[in-house]
Parts: sequence; C-alpha cells; structure tokens
Amino acid sequence: MTARTSALSRWARRVISHPGVYRHVVLRLAALTTVAEAVLRRIGGGRLSVLDAVGLTHVQLIVAGCRSGLPRTVTLQYIGDGDDLLVTDSNWGRNARPAWSSNLAAASTVLVRLRDSEYTAAVVHATGAARDRDWHTICAHWPNYAVAQSVAGREFRVFRLVPAAA
Repeated sequence: MTARTSALSRWARRVISHPGVYRHVVLRLAALTTVAEAVLRRIGGGRLSVLDAVGLTHVQLIVAGCRSGLPRTVTLQYIGDGDDLLVTDSNWGRNARPAWSSNLAAASTVLVRLRDSEYTAAVVHATGAARDRDWHTICAHWPNYAVAQSVAGREFRVFRLVPAAA
C-alpha cells in the first residue's frame, strides 16, 4: 500500500465513521459490494475479495444452514485475537441480522477458509463479559463497527472461532 493509498484509506475511514454518512452512503453501497464480492470470488477462485481492496482481513466461513442443513458460504471481515478469529453480525448497520448469524448461532463448528488454509473451528457465541471484552477488541481494530451498531439500533452478536485441536 503506497503512502497516497494509505492516506486515502484513512480519509475514507474517517468520512464513513460519521453516522449520517454511514447511513446514506455505506448502506446504499452494501448491495453493490455484495455483488462485487461474488464476482471477485468466482473469477479469483475464492482468493479475491472486496475487502482486499481496502486492506481489511477477511475469512470465508462454511456453515450448515440452520433450517435447510445445506452448506452456506459467507465472506466476512474478521479480527484476529491470538489463534482465534472474532466476527460480528453487523450486516452493514442494518437493523435485521444477516442469515449467516443465525446459522452460526445454531452451529457448534464451522469450516474456516483463511488465505490458503482450511480448518475446523469451534463456534463460541460470546455473551456477557466475554462479549464486552471481544467487542472492545473488535472496535479497537475497526471503530466503524460501533457506528454501524448505533445506526442499526441493535446489539451485534459476537462470535469467537476457536481452531480445533490438530
């Protein structure tokens, strides 16, 4: 990332951290970003993501649908915490939870695709003090999650993905 790209990224992050801007710009871009993500994943063999363009860490999770039982794949931003991964169901600051959140809440394990590796992880739905601690870690890395939560008007679920013992 060049100094100019880095400065542009910092500026963009500051702009979208304003709740009014977030509500009117980011939420409108969500649908376009979702389509772009699917296209990039397809042409890049699963290795490219929209999140790469802005330098954010991302992971693919494969989890059984809570109603259908069919495998569902979702690409998410994650925050690393030691060997564990933290994800939250921000859904771009919408008031409805994303479908993957219910699937993950109903699952005990998930298949994780991270860069060139694939492994099984235990799913821990963080609550209480553990959720508060993990939420603090998440927001320290990506403060816009706090903005998205205020725009959504709901408490985001936080999941800790713990790699299974090899």
